[in-house]
Amino acid sequence: MDKLLLFLEIFGAITGLVGVWLSTKQFLGCWPLLIMSSIAYGIIFLHDRNALYADGVLQIIYIGMLIYGWKCWKERNKNSIARRPVYCSVAELITVFILYIGLMPVLGEFLKQYTRDSLPFLDSFAFIGSILAQYLQARKRMESWLLWLAVNTIYIYMYYNRALYPTMALFSIFWLMSIAGWLRWRKEAIAQS
Repeated sequence: MDKLLLFLEIFGAITGLVGVWLSTKQFLGCWPLLIMSSIAYGIIFLHDRNALYADGVLQIIYIGMLIYGWKCWKERNKNSIARRPVYCSVAELITVFILYIGLMPVLGEFLKQYTRDSLPFLDSFAFIGSILAQYLQARKRMESWLLWLAVNTIYIYMYYNRALYPTMALFSIFWLMSIAGWLRWRKEAIAQS
């Protein structure tokens, strides 16, 4: 089983890396690769050896969100104005903040009380942040990359702590890609204003 988990981890890392790189370039082909990565990581995180239950459930949620993102980007490709990255409105930022602050401690406490999650509050921070960042990215909101930067910082520590070294390396690259995505999308947003 350990060899299968290692294979899935490497497969998930490669498809995830290529998928995120393609998303920084706003290439529609990023979505199927990210779905494959989420399937692989869902299996890894839900396995008893890792006991990262929130991350495992997150991968299942991601699959639905990735399909949503794929659909959004596909529709936006038909309309050149709608497909450019934009900044969140004040109302969107307030909503994201309230959801984050409101849901994070609730999930953290749930994970602490009812699972064997070794890092329940960090897992909660990353879980809620990932859902919000993925939603913002599907909507092509600039702030998605900043939220990914924060979330990836937490994930690097969590995967180091669980000895998931290929995944830790992947999220270190994702951290750098978050900066690259922000800069690339910002440049495009400024050029199209």
